[in-house]
Amino acid sequence: LYGSSSMGGTVRYITNAPDLAHVRGKIHVEGSVTDNGGPNENVDGVVNIPLVDDRLALRVTAYQRYDTGYIDRYRIDPANYLAVDPSGPVKREVNNYATQGFRAVLLYQPDSTFSVTPSLYYQNVRLGGPFQIDVPPGGLDRLIQTRDTSENTEQRSIVANLSIHKTIPYFELVSSTSYFDREVTIHEDVSK
Repeated sequence: LYGSSSMGGTVRYITNAPDLAHVRGKIHVEGSVTDNGGPNENVDGVVNIPLVDDRLALRVTAYQRYDTGYIDRYRIDPANYLAVDPSGPVKREVNNYATQGFRAVLLYQPDSTFSVTPSLYYQNVRLGGPFQIDVPPGGLDRLIQTRDTSENTEQRSIVANLSIHKTIPYFELVSSTSYFDREVTIHEDVSK
């Protein structure tokens, strides 16, 4: 049953299906600035294209987002692990965050009782460093990390799905098959 194994609740995303009759599209662009950081950007868009009148349509959405960081990373002082190395390099705004992805859905509906919907979702997320500060040597007025190596993280996710719907008198038959693949790479400084 839907959500039967979820311990804390289930969130269900219902995305817009391809429109078999109309060409549509839109784009959204947003900019902002992070305090003690830099500029941020967010761009997303969608396009819907009927390929065969009232039978086949494609809907593609894509997005890209970048949020600059606000935490600086210093090397650890070799003589005192609770202090920064004053002669070492400083990496600014290490907790930057970038994500990009797309979703493509094809709808084939030869009649009102039958439809086939393959879809593909891809997302790549990169984090330049964790959202953590070290106290000491920093504090709320000085957001810094003391690390000897970069602690970047990357996560790539792919979800493919094939849904088949058939309506017969008094019933609807549904087949939904999915493939999920996720690869996570985490770099962590454990020298402390």
